[in-house]
Amino acid sequence: MVDEKNPFRTHKKALVDTAFETLLTSHWVSDLDLSEQACRKIFSDIFTQIENDLFSENDQPGYYLSRYYLDAFQAKSELKQNFYAQLAFLGIARIIINYFLIHTIGEFANEFQNTLEKIQKIFDYTLISLSQWWGQLYQDLRNKDLQLIKELNLVKDDLQKQLDVIYQIIRESPVGAANCDENLNVLFWNPTAVRLTGYTPSDILKKNIFNIFTDSSRDQLSGKIKPDRRRISNVRLYIQPKVGNSFPVLVSVSRLRYSRPGSIHYVINFQDISNNAVVEKSKQRLNQLTTITRLTSAIMHDIRNPLNSIGLNVEILETLLKPDNQENSVRVQELLKKIEFEIQQLSKNLNHYLAYGHLTELYLEPFNLSERFKSFLDDISLEATMKKIKIHFKSDHAETWILGDWLQLNRVFMNIMQNAFEVTSETGDIYVGLYCRNNRVIVSIRDSGPGIPAAQRKKIFEPFFTTKKSGTGLGLFISKEIVKAHGGRITHQPSKAGGTIFTLSIPVIEVMRDKKHE
Repeated sequence: MVDEKNPFRTHKKALVDTAFETLLTSHWVSDLDLSEQACRKIFSDIFTQIENDLFSENDQPGYYLSRYYLDAFQAKSELKQNFYAQLAFLGIARIIINYFLIHTIGEFANEFQNTLEKIQKIFDYTLISLSQWWGQLYQDLRNKDLQLIKELNLVKDDLQKQLDVIYQIIRESPVGAANCDENLNVLFWNPTAVRLTGYTPSDILKKNIFNIFTDSSRDQLSGKIKPDRRRISNVRLYIQPKVGNSFPVLVSVSRLRYSRPGSIHYVINFQDISNNAVVEKSKQRLNQLTTITRLTSAIMHDIRNPLNSIGLNVEILETLLKPDNQENSVRVQELLKKIEFEIQQLSKNLNHYLAYGHLTELYLEPFNLSERFKSFLDDISLEATMKKIKIHFKSDHAETWILGDWLQLNRVFMNIMQNAFEVTSETGDIYVGLYCRNNRVIVSIRDSGPGIPAAQRKKIFEPFFTTKKSGTGLGLFISKEIVKAHGGRITHQPSKAGGTIFTLSIPVIEVMRDKKHE
C-alpha cells in the first residue's frame, strides 16, 4: 500500500535496485572499486537523506543529504578523491528520483510541483557543498604542491651549489680526472689531465682513454676493467704523454650506473708518482750511504785498536831484543803471542765486515736442507754439551730441497744458535724444529732465556744495534739479509713458555727431490 505522505519509503527498494542497475550500465562503473553491497548501501542512504530533507522542518534544503554525502565520501579512502564516483552516485540518484516523480504523479498530483522544486534544491545544495569541499581540497593540494615546489627549488639550488663546488674541486684537483662512457670514450677531461698528458680536450674528447697509456699498461688496465668490478684502486701504470717520455701514475677506476637502463659511465683518476719514485730512490741511496758511513766508522774503530796494540807491543819487543836483554826471551814469546792474537782479531773483524758487502753474492745450488741442518746440529752439539745445554730437535720431513748457498745459511743458523747459547743458562733447553708448510721449509729455534725486552724487539734486525758489550750489532742484520736474498723471511716473537722463538721461512723446490735419485 502506497504511503501518500511519503511515497519514497514505499518504493525505496525499487529506487535502490533501479539506481544500481543504472550504475552498472553507465560508463562510471569502470572508475569504481566497490562491491555491490557497498553501492546499494550508498544509494539507500542517499534516498533516506532525501526523505529527511523533504519532510524536515529545517529551512535549509539538502542539509541532511549534503552532510551525509561529505561524511560518507571522506570516510571512504577509495572515494574521497574520486571526483567521477561522487558525481556518479549523486547524478544517478537525481535521475531516478526525477523519473520516479514523473511516473508517480497521479499518486500525489497536488504535491508534484512543490516536491519537484524541493528535490532540485536538495541536489543543488548538495552539489554546492561538494563544490566547496572540492575547492578546499584543491586549494589544500595546490598549497602542498606550491610548498613542495618551493622545497624542491631549495634542494635544486643546494644541489647546484654542491655540483659547482665539486666541479671546481675536480678542475683544481692535482689529480688527473676523466669521465668516460660505457665504451671508455672520454666525455670530460680536467685541466690537470691536460697538464700531465699534454692532450687538450679537443685531442681526447670522444676518444678512448686507453690512448694515453703505454702498450703494456693498456693491456694491464684492460684486463682489470670487468663488468663485475665496481672499483679498481691504485694500479701502477705508465702514461705516454703527447710529447716526452712515459711516466708512472697511480690509476683508480670507478664504475657508475646511471638511472637510465643500461647506462654505465666510468670515472678514471690518475696521479703522477714519478717524483715519488725519485724521492724514494734518493731515500734508499741516502740510507745506503748512511749505512756505509757507519760501517766505515766501525771498521776504522775495530782496526785502529788492534793496530795500536800491535804497535805498542812491537816497540816493547824492540827494547827486549837488544843484545843486553837476552834473558827476556820468555817475555818476548808472550808479546809475540799477544800480537798474533790481535792480528787474528783484526782478520776476524775484517772478514766480518767484508761479508756485509757480499751478502747477496750467493752461490746457489740445490741441496737437502734437512740433511745439512742435522749435520750442523751435530757439529754444535759438543759446544752445547760443554755449556750443559740440551738441544731438542723435531722434523717431519727427511728431505726438504731448496736452492741456496749453504755456507751463507750456515752462518745464519750459527748466529742464532750462538745467541741462544748466550741467553740460555746451564741445564737449560733449546728447541729446534724443521717443517714444510705451503711449499716452504720452516726452521724454528726457541731458547729458554729471559726473552727480548719489548722496547728492543723492533730494533734487533737493525744494523749496529746490540746489547752486548763486545758485539758489533751486525749479526742479526746480516742474517736477515742472507735469508732475504734466498727469497725467505726471518721473524721473532716471545714464547709463551719463556724465551724467544726465531722462525726462518725459505721456498722449497719439489722437483729436486727426484733429481737426488737420478
